[in-house]
Amino acid sequence: MKHTLNIIKITILSLFVIINYSCSQDREIEAAADAIVPSVENLKVELVGDIATLTWSNPAYAGNVTTILKHNKGLELLDFSKSSYEFEIGEVNVEYFFTLKIKDNDTGNFSLGETVSLTREGPQPV
Repeated sequence: MKHTLNIIKITILSLFVIINYSCSQDREIEAAADAIVPSVENLKVELVGDIATLTWSNPAYAGNVTTILKHNKGLELLDFSKSSYEFEIGEVNVEYFFTLKIKDNDTGNFSLGETVSLTREGPQPV
């Protein structure tokens, strides 16, 4: 019994040493791969009155793609040929976020999202 207990202790200790050694080795981490679907560029938002106008530059990318615009109130699917979108801002003192992604409909791959935000300033409640 005592002999079996010693064997178990030595086995557990050996496993601990092996795992600890393998986890502490220096490993090279590969550089991040380039995105398969490129992101939009120069995403900007401008507020004039109640209308927020988003503008951007689409990347040179061939394929069956859709531009996806996510905002505080939902999601819009836009034709890839569009490079602007108008959004009515009704509420004041609320931060609005707009994120654009491109989806390749054939492969299901997405670009990284680009995000801009704005707040329509207004009177503070009393």
